[in-house]
Amino acid sequence: LDDGADKCVAEKEDGLPPDAKDGCKSTDPDGDGLVGDADKCPGEAEVKNNYKDEDGCPDVPRVALVGSEVKLNEKISFAAGKADIEPASQELLANIAQVIKDNPQIEFVEVAAYSEKVGNDAATVTLTKKRADAVVKALVALGVEKNRVRPAGYGAHCSLDAGETEEAKEKNRRVEIKIMRFEGKDTGVELACAAAVTKGLKPAGVPATAPKGAAKAAPKGSDPKPVEAKPVDLKPTDTKTGAAKPAEAKPADATKP
Repeated sequence: LDDGADKCVAEKEDGLPPDAKDGCKSTDPDGDGLVGDADKCPGEAEVKNNYKDEDGCPDVPRVALVGSEVKLNEKISFAAGKADIEPASQELLANIAQVIKDNPQIEFVEVAAYSEKVGNDAATVTLTKKRADAVVKALVALGVEKNRVRPAGYGAHCSLDAGETEEAKEKNRRVEIKIMRFEGKDTGVELACAAAVTKGLKPAGVPATAPKGAAKAAPKGSDPKPVEAKPVDLKPTDTKTGAAKPAEAKPADATKP
């Protein structure tokens, strides 16, 4: 570049946006429109999907179909010690419902809630059953057929982490959605765990036949539809006034029994 066109004589042009011919190093190398400190991932472009679009990073989908699981990459948060779903999780629930509705070949799923070891077993099992039931009711309210989903609570019998740290407890407090029947076949997915079964919490069997109408729109061998194909902008409402209010993120221990 000649001196007239080179705006940064002391720098070498890198050929990257926003101006590949100004003679300067790029302030937006990934070309996503975010520059400087605003772009937390300057080497990776932001995915514009109405979810954390301001951080400049590509997003991990909230919900993904992984094997025989509707995998949640965010937690469904509950009020401490209760089965009340926090407003901040309403959009996640809408995403889950959309995935199940968009993929009718997913004929039957189990929504299972788990907890960390706290209090007595009976109370913990009861709480997880109530939480799973709350999630199922929310999904049905969002349009998922009731006969395609069932709740289950396994208490603290299926820990992912045997530790006593807060991080371990947070990992054990979770909701899992397992696909039990897909395109007319039992998936054989593992439900609960041996410890839960020994405590009398044996999972119910897979339905012998597909729920009525569950897979009528899905041709055999069809692939699941993209998880994030339909962005959802679901605004929770104030329970007292009914007015829309922005969802607020809750701390990591929001699900603590």
